[in-house]
Amino acid sequence: MRKKRAIRNFAGIIFLCLVVLIFTIISFPLPDSDYNFVGFARGIDKSVEYQGGAVLTYNVYSDSSLNGSASSGLNATTTRLENLLSDKSYSANVYKTSNSSIKIETLFNGFDDEFKDVENIINLDNSLKFKIDKDDTVYLNGYDIENVVAYNNRESQTSDNNWGILITFTDEGQTKFTELSTKLAENSGTVKIYIGDDSDDSNVISSFSISEKYENKSIFISGGTMSDEDGAKSMAEQFNSTRYKYSFKQTSKVIISKDRANTNLILTAVIYTLTFALIVAFLYARFRNLGLISGGLCMLIACLAQILLMMSIPNIVLSPTSFIACILTMVMGGAISSIMFEKMRKEYALGKKIHASVKSGFGKTYAYILDFLGLTSMSSFVLLIAGTEMIKQFAGAFLIGTVVYGLSSLLLSYLFAKFYVDINPTNSKKYGFKREGHINELN
Repeated sequence: MRKKRAIRNFAGIIFLCLVVLIFTIISFPLPDSDYNFVGFARGIDKSVEYQGGAVLTYNVYSDSSLNGSASSGLNATTTRLENLLSDKSYSANVYKTSNSSIKIETLFNGFDDEFKDVENIINLDNSLKFKIDKDDTVYLNGYDIENVVAYNNRESQTSDNNWGILITFTDEGQTKFTELSTKLAENSGTVKIYIGDDSDDSNVISSFSISEKYENKSIFISGGTMSDEDGAKSMAEQFNSTRYKYSFKQTSKVIISKDRANTNLILTAVIYTLTFALIVAFLYARFRNLGLISGGLCMLIACLAQILLMMSIPNIVLSPTSFIACILTMVMGGAISSIMFEKMRKEYALGKKIHASVKSGFGKTYAYILDFLGLTSMSSFVLLIAGTEMIKQFAGAFLIGTVVYGLSSLLLSYLFAKFYVDINPTNSKKYGFKREGHINELN
């Protein structure tokens, strides 16, 4: 009875794995629809190396730092640059690689002048201007801003949406804004805010009315694109970027053709599959059917789970660095299974029966493996929060891989080993187990 149940369990698990594997790989048109189903693996966000485009590196020159650190200023500026490039139809990601350089990854936009204007775009004027009219004088600028943050004004009763930005002025900026509000309060005038080009009112990024004198150091404004938290954060970053004056000079430009990107993607898939096959082959050579059925099946489940999580979790990108993390965690998963099976093998060599060896081997290894997984996960989490963009790509993929390969190798390997014991409780050769002839089997 236990043998039949174990066989049914294996058959069901293998069937589900095959179904998920098929939907991971293949794509097909949906019936009676203009849409296509895209395989899970193809749904993973990919870096420019796997889609084609350009990797542009720039040195950053600070003309002046208005208020705050160079690091925070450049962080805010990268968000502004992404918005500028998006407005010009570029699909781009901007990363800070140090406090004196940035990297721009942008996909082909289909234009004849690919990437020609990127440097001109990112060097556009980013001056902040508080004005009453486009032809009027500038009353406040970036020098007058101390900080801008996204803020949920829960006390506001004007609408259901309470997200906006809270602008904190410098002492001089507070004085200037008080003078501006005094001037506008007489006729309930409107403040128009520009960043960069102020020649046309279509370039106003935000505006608000003033009906009374305002003497506070901070002011809350909302509306426009600040319809939610993300919109408010994006606007706050744009404001903060105006507190710094940067110029950019290109130092390198790497064009990745679509053919080369496809070749990179195929090569990545081949390396991933080959690594998986080599690990399973090693487990089989060392532990025979135990390694193939128990180890190989849990590796397949972890592989599929890794793909699904990378597809589902925001900001996880398949890049060369994240791919390295995927390979490392796959090897780690195989090593964990191997360590556990090796301990089971040693327990059998001491005279224990197969079922007792499996149970004892797991019991003597799981605590150490769990400690290792916990330490590795915490290290990855710290890097994910504090690292540069490239490190974050590695850490995110490594954290996912640690969870799926680590836990599946730790728990599923043992579970599947127990299933296999029910199928084959006595033939030690099919486990790769052996003991010296003079050692008697324990009861």
